[in-house]
Amino acid sequence: RSTLFPYTTLFRSIYQIYFISGNGKIRQVTHDLNDYQVLSVSRDGKRALATESVRRSQIWTVTAGNPKSARSVSEPDRRFDQPVWLPDGRIVAARAWDGQIQLWTMNADGAGQQPLLANDTLMSLGPSVCPDRDVLVFTSKKGPNLTIRAANLDGSNVRQVTSGPDDQFPECLAGGVVEFSSRVGRERVEKRVSLDGGEPTASTPAPGGDW
Repeated sequence: RSTLFPYTTLFRSIYQIYFISGNGKIRQVTHDLNDYQVLSVSRDGKRALATESVRRSQIWTVTAGNPKSARSVSEPDRRFDQPVWLPDGRIVAARAWDGQIQLWTMNADGAGQQPLLANDTLMSLGPSVCPDRDVLVFTSKKGPNLTIRAANLDGSNVRQVTSGPDDQFPECLAGGVVEFSSRVGRERVEKRVSLDGGEPTASTPAPGGDW
């Protein structure tokens, strides 16, 4: 017997719709940042109903000490999440469009919007810029696996840093170290790994208890 069901692997609180066939094969049906709940399938199995929660988000900039300078630099009908500054004054953020989530860059005024990664067929989001080198890291999804990847700030030299299967929320630290959250069994644990890859190690708190 086949069925549809909502399930979350990304952001933990965002549910997507999956289809499981009678032989146990699972296929993801929806691919976006919306949240799907309360799923119902018709008796003949040909129609489905679901509650969809749509998130609206824009990028705003503001000059320190001047609240009146706050302005939106992204269009209302284009959704951007998780923006970060690049060293050259541009912005990189995850853009949801056409059923995909990919990293895009723009100027500080919102002009010049373009994909960061050339020929990107992966889902990419959650960028973090390294403080001491022209590299950023991000969460990447290809198939069922979530891994951490790195790229130069111009989008070149994309390389895999972790192997998954559920690694998210990377933060690039000085010295070429990446902290990230990894699922181990039913729990999430903080880990560290070199930008060059290799075997991750458990992250430990700094003196005083701060991470």
